[in-house]
Amino acid sequence: MVEGNMVAVLDAVGDAVVAVDREWRITYLNAAAVRWFRSEAADLLHRSIWSAFPDLAQARLFEKLHRAVAEQAATTDETYDPAHDSWSLIRAQPFADGLLIFASDVTDQKRREDRIAKLQALTAALSVVLGRDEVADVIVDHT
Repeated sequence: MVEGNMVAVLDAVGDAVVAVDREWRITYLNAAAVRWFRSEAADLLHRSIWSAFPDLAQARLFEKLHRAVAEQAATTDETYDPAHDSWSLIRAQPFADGLLIFASDVTDQKRREDRIAKLQALTAALSVVLGRDEVADVIVDHT
């Protein structure tokens, strides 16, 4: 009964959750993972994660996931998907039978961080040209 409850809990999680066994075969995907990968669960289950997603084998994430399993230590990575212009936060946690992978869409957060960095650079550049007090006046006038 606990196993059934755990599946219900993982299906309720907003993040994509994927479990792979020691042979890197996908053994579980929650509903969010199915949407994330834009595929049917039946097409992914029992396939090697590396054959299902060959681009991962070329990514830094490949090395980090292998290290997590080898060292039995959790890992985290941010990845960019140029095909979908999106950012993901990947967290992986080894367990006795494999690896549990959580993926969160952090695109909006990364875009906010980028806008803030650009505004900080612009403010710094304006400070050099105008002076600190004049920049503050411009900011106040435009808020």
